[in-house]
Amino acid sequence: MKTSRTTAFRIGGTGKSHLAQAIGQASILQGNKVLYRQTHILLEEVGEATLEGQHKQYMESISSVALLIIDESACVSYRRRICRRS
Repeated sequence: MKTSRTTAFRIGGTGKSHLAQAIGQASILQGNKVLYRQTHILLEEVGEATLEGQHKQYMESISSVALLIIDESACVSYRRRICRRS
């Protein structure tokens, strides 16, 4: 399987999440397995898997997809909530 990495950084509201989702849909239509996760959800899942002794298995499962999309769109509001609690 060919591996490549692409990162898109830009100010909010420029359509990065929509573009990532469109790329994911196109990849699915080509028969590829795609995993889309918001950053905070992915981190929670990694943490839970680690606590349950399933870290290696979880990492293997997300590594097996042709396209892994990690979207930070909800991370900004998530960070604001966490910061308010501190």
